[in-house]
Amino acid sequence: SICDALNHYEAFLAGDDAPPVAKARPKVNSTTFQAACGDFIKDRKRIEVAPNTLKGYEQFTNLVLRYLEPREKPRVNEFTIKDAKDFLSRWENPTSYNGKLVMLRTFLGFCKKQDWVASNVAEKIDKKKVAGKRPFIFGIKSTSKLIAAVLEMRPEAIAYYSLAIFAGIRDGEIKRMTWANINLAEGYITVDKAKTKNPRV
Repeated sequence: SICDALNHYEAFLAGDDAPPVAKARPKVNSTTFQAACGDFIKDRKRIEVAPNTLKGYEQFTNLVLRYLEPREKPRVNEFTIKDAKDFLSRWENPTSYNGKLVMLRTFLGFCKKQDWVASNVAEKIDKKKVAGKRPFIFGIKSTSKLIAAVLEMRPEAIAYYSLAIFAGIRDGEIKRMTWANINLAEGYITVDKAKTKNPRV
């Protein structure tokens, strides 16, 4: 009734029956992708990353902006894990995919430090497994050609290549060798322990 409404209003003015006040949502301290990419590149320059690395980041940010072109002024806090997966799906090659994923993680990590995003969604995406390449094994013909080329162009290096090719000794192991490792009388070479626990003969 009107009387009840007036009584309620009077109580409200007195502070006895004040309605609950809705809590204000915290403001999102975000920014656009265009601005974030620009600041990210400036930060890479500030920490003096290698020129090739900087060029890679510049190309990467251009790819991200091109991907987001259909959206109107997209903000970094609106970028979801679904967006990240869709963006990365353009690279089928595992090595290329993993490279772009690392860059995306670095970029979003930078955004997180600036409090532009609540979390780095790229950290939730796993890298692709890269199949190991089979080593090239020299045949008789290719070995003969290599030895002939060494004798012609770098004869002083024939001992190095002979040890590597015919004895299977690694580069670092050859460089650490002394005459004490070589027993010409009995025809064997001792390789000091490096990657293996025990010396090899």
